[in-house]
Amino acid sequence: GIGYDEIKQSNPRVLYLSVSGYGQRGPMREEPCTDTVMQAFSGLMSVNPGNDGAPHRIGFLIVDMVTGLYAYQALATALHGRSGAKQGRHMDVSLMQSAAAIQAAKISEYALAGGEPRVLNAPAGTYRTSDGWIAITLVSHAHWVAICEGLELPQLLDDPRFADFETRAEHLQALVEILNDRLPQRTTSEWSARLVEAGGLCNAIHDFGDWLNHSQVQATDAAPTVQQPRVGGVPTSAIPGMIPLVSGDPRQLAPAVGEHGSEILRECGYDDAAIDALIANAALFVNE
Repeated sequence: GIGYDEIKQSNPRVLYLSVSGYGQRGPMREEPCTDTVMQAFSGLMSVNPGNDGAPHRIGFLIVDMVTGLYAYQALATALHGRSGAKQGRHMDVSLMQSAAAIQAAKISEYALAGGEPRVLNAPAGTYRTSDGWIAITLVSHAHWVAICEGLELPQLLDDPRFADFETRAEHLQALVEILNDRLPQRTTSEWSARLVEAGGLCNAIHDFGDWLNHSQVQATDAAPTVQQPRVGGVPTSAIPGMIPLVSGDPRQLAPAVGEHGSEILRECGYDDAAIDALIANAALFVNE
């Protein structure tokens, strides 16, 4: 193929971005890779255990997504920094490095702790209520007090097993059993109200429908409905910090598979005969 070394001969200022699974060097550089494979390889699954104690994959393509974001970040930064420079550069962005980058703090923590996994902010976690699930967390002793008061378990404040973060981590199983017995006695909304009133940190565990219909989401226009050809209205999460597109802007429309293919190639200098040849050889699919 045509790589960076070949292209820079004719354009020394070229910015060349390579995206791969494991990077451009090393013994695994040619290995195939997917999001799930990288979640396993990078240790990401090991820090996402389920209630069954087994490591689990995160339920969407998080590594693919952040790799794209890191690629954009690298290229945008390089474009800005290239101003006036005579030399371009070759940027190596991989799923492996991207997965590590979003776990940088956890990887450093692992090394500093001698490889021993740490229980953080016990008893932070997810708990079943009488009608659903609730997430509870804490980052200070005041939040622990709020949990005990909100769940009407004041006796835990005097229990030496749960006096601070370290002792709660040591006796996590016993503490979780207490909360698992207590939380199913009321609904999610009842517990949320009590915990928030006491000064705690918690929230009902939503699905996407709950989130889309939430008053805060609607008030901030966080997921406006965009009319798309062939499918109708589609809720589309706004990109943080970007100027939203106005209704009717053609850039809101998602193209169909193969749409605009011939048009784009014509803009690149291909004539009809060349385009027809690509279609005939199954190198190009058009839907126009």
